[in-house]
Amino acid sequence: GAYRRTQVIPGRQIKRKGVYVIPDKPPVGQSLAAEYHENLRPGDYDYFARRGISKVWADLGMLGWKKKWERYSIPCFYRGQLWALQYRASKYGQSPRYLSESGSFSDLLYGYDFYVKFKPTAVVIVEGPLDALALWSHGYPAVSRFCGNNSSVPWHTEFSQLLSHSNEKVIVADNDEPEKGMTFAKLKAEFMRGSRVVVPCRAKDIGEMLEQGRAKELPQLLGIFPNKMIQNGGK
Repeated sequence: GAYRRTQVIPGRQIKRKGVYVIPDKPPVGQSLAAEYHENLRPGDYDYFARRGISKVWADLGMLGWKKKWERYSIPCFYRGQLWALQYRASKYGQSPRYLSESGSFSDLLYGYDFYVKFKPTAVVIVEGPLDALALWSHGYPAVSRFCGNNSSVPWHTEFSQLLSHSNEKVIVADNDEPEKGMTFAKLKAEFMRGSRVVVPCRAKDIGEMLEQGRAKELPQLLGIFPNKMIQNGGK
């Protein structure tokens, strides 16, 4: 694969200047995602739906519920194995907004396994995994950096190599102040020849745009059309 592998002490990440590496083995328990997914309550799917994520894709993404912390779990898989888990706040004012499972290796391309399955000619790059999952729910192939933005390392060349099936790459910048999202998007674009940068209008990001009920505007924003088979999870 495009990732270079090396030995790593469990629970720690290796950082070398100019080199991107991942551990030889996933550092988190493989059963955690399934365990938390089984904990989902009926009302949780309503919450996901408000964010534009269908039940089909909430299940495929194995979104879950960590009861002890009262947070939603977001797993990151790479080649069928669980590498990281994030826990998102479920209540307003719950801080911090995100927590990570101990030992998680989060510097991965979220949505890669879905991408390999469908091999799309166009792909959308967003800032977070929930926005990516929302786009898959609406028929648009999407990926994000699982650990979020990093001003010193906004993207990896290896990520671009992993997206080699797609000639068209659309980068969605968060519409925030003072144009922080656009800054990160432009940095990512430097790693992807021929990519386009777009910004949601009247919304901070894709998730907020979908919460506003504006899914019909996605083709115009992204410049690509939805795929019904992807929307149905490949069925």
